[in-house]
Amino acid sequence: YAIMSKINRSFRSKAIGCLFPYFTIHMRQLGLSVEETAIIISTLPIASVLGPPVICFVADKFGKYKLALLFSLMMTIITAIGIQMLPQSRPLYGDFNKIKFRCNTNDANLKVPKKCLDLCRQDPIKVNIRSCKCEQNSFCLVGELENFTTCYASNTNHYAELFFGPTCEVFALKLSDPNIPALHQVQCKHTCVCEINLLDSKLCDLSVKIGREANHQTTLWLYLLLRLIFTLFQSTCFNLLDASALVLTESETSKSYYGRQRFWAILASGTFSPLCGYFIDQMSEDPEYQETTNYAPAFYAFYILVAVTMFFSLFLNIETIPFGRNIFSELRLVLKTYENWLFLIALLVLGTYSGFIENFLFLFLDDLKAPKYLLGLTLTVGALTGLPFLYASKWFVENLGRINILILSFFFYFVRLYGYAIIENPWLCMPFEAMEAVTYHLMWVAASTQAAKLVPGLTATMLTITAIIHYDCGMGLGSLIGGSIMSKYGARSAFKLMGYSAIAFGVSYILFYYGARLNKSKAKEVRNQFLTSFKKVEQNGANEKRTTSEIEEKL
Repeated sequence: YAIMSKINRSFRSKAIGCLFPYFTIHMRQLGLSVEETAIIISTLPIASVLGPPVICFVADKFGKYKLALLFSLMMTIITAIGIQMLPQSRPLYGDFNKIKFRCNTNDANLKVPKKCLDLCRQDPIKVNIRSCKCEQNSFCLVGELENFTTCYASNTNHYAELFFGPTCEVFALKLSDPNIPALHQVQCKHTCVCEINLLDSKLCDLSVKIGREANHQTTLWLYLLLRLIFTLFQSTCFNLLDASALVLTESETSKSYYGRQRFWAILASGTFSPLCGYFIDQMSEDPEYQETTNYAPAFYAFYILVAVTMFFSLFLNIETIPFGRNIFSELRLVLKTYENWLFLIALLVLGTYSGFIENFLFLFLDDLKAPKYLLGLTLTVGALTGLPFLYASKWFVENLGRINILILSFFFYFVRLYGYAIIENPWLCMPFEAMEAVTYHLMWVAASTQAAKLVPGLTATMLTITAIIHYDCGMGLGSLIGGSIMSKYGARSAFKLMGYSAIAFGVSYILFYYGARLNKSKAKEVRNQFLTSFKKVEQNGANEKRTTSEIEEKL
């Protein structure tokens, strides 16, 4: 059963890694705004918190945990199909379906949508070159074979015939001006990007085709409903599969190696995400034509991997998992001490940063024209850098301390968030993604093991409470706050403001936590001194009483 549990965790993580990272940019393609995206994501914790207890209660009543798991997995597939089939509700704005002429000191070529690639196999084509943007504000064409250069203002129009070499490289160009010879091996004196109008529209249909359009409110509410149902059953799968893994972990007496139990799941999620991103790029248009981005590979991979998870779930033993405990009635036992309150607040705040990054970083990178496989690679980098930390998590916890790791996470979040805000090249996000080794992997090991020791005898309850506070409440709150800031002030300002708050909370946690411990140790020291003095006085009193008794006896 331990092997089956690992296989199940692996395939479930692969399924999550294929689809979840692309949800936010898929919402943009459907026409949902950043603010609407933030509101939708912030409501998902309702389904995460309330849904699984209801399903687990029914499963507990009839003793059908495996059936509940299989039903939940099937429902994630059905609701994901519904999300995939939703129509786009509003057109996207941008340079869609435009042909561009690009040239520099090396060559010249046309940039065209994939559906118009046959255009470059037709010689010649008549075009209007216009709206040029050049480095030196002058459009200078060079014919290398003729050793001839002609320059114009960058805002002028030029009617020309283009002849192509391999792919869409412009081999020759003949301007309509009879005084200018045909130019071969075309180059530009300065780097220029110009727009192209085809003079013969039959060569390629450049009209923007959005596909099925729908009422925006209909798409918005349908998406919200489907995501809530999807999240409800996805969270149920998470609880059932992780609970079965917890039972096996306890039976194998390896609780001290909690980090290593997550090793294979993290590796699986990190390897499949860039693969899905690569196929999305291959089946989509160039990033400049984003209205045609095809997210079908991510959805299809999710369906297949969940189906495989269902198959292996048939061999999983989840009939002995106790789900009867009332978490909320036991929560009052957790909130009895000041340190526990600080710990749970820290988890909530750390969850807000995690939720903001997880849900809005890809939108920012998408604005920077990042390819989809790069988006997937961010998960791979975070996973691979985190694996050594997970494997050696016991050493870090014992030498740094659990609370110190949480404090360290705040400062690493500041570096990550501020770093994202200042990058111009999307590839530069990778060093900051590598910091997930601390902000996610090591942090969660410290948080989980700290939670398990707070209230003896309530390990399962504490792990559930911390997961709800961090992953559900915290990440939902982060999406709402961060998304609202992002929609009002822009992505860079949002990342900076969230980064500054991470510093503020990190310093506050140090002051409140260690201040409380210092006061407690001083109070304990005063109490011990008082007890010591009291015992001395009591002992001296007893000695005096004994001396008086001895004198009376002698007399």
